[in-house]
Amino acid sequence: MDVDLVVRSVNELGFPEGALYDTIIARARERGLDLCPAEVDPQLKLQYTDQPMDEWLHIAMEPITDMIGNLRIFFVGHDEDGRWLSTDRCSPDIVWCSFNRFLFVRLHKVA
Repeated sequence: MDVDLVVRSVNELGFPEGALYDTIIARARERGLDLCPAEVDPQLKLQYTDQPMDEWLHIAMEPITDMIGNLRIFFVGHDEDGRWLSTDRCSPDIVWCSFNRFLFVRLHKVA
């Protein structure tokens, strides 16, 4: 299968007031998008060398648990300190703002 990466903001998914992560993921799936494998983040950091300044992309993925039990997802960013990757909290009760942007996959079957 080929994988296309697709960026959508919370607002573009139909939530101008923001939404919970599970709600965002459910809406994305209704629109033919799906979760990324976790390894997308480090690959994106290596390959997206022309990432625009002040762009932040959260990776839509199955959250991972950190050493103190918090759920987290990866993101890539570019600011005055350079390009980098990190994680952000992804607790079930966090409302993501309408301007937050997520990276999803769109799967295509190869003939």
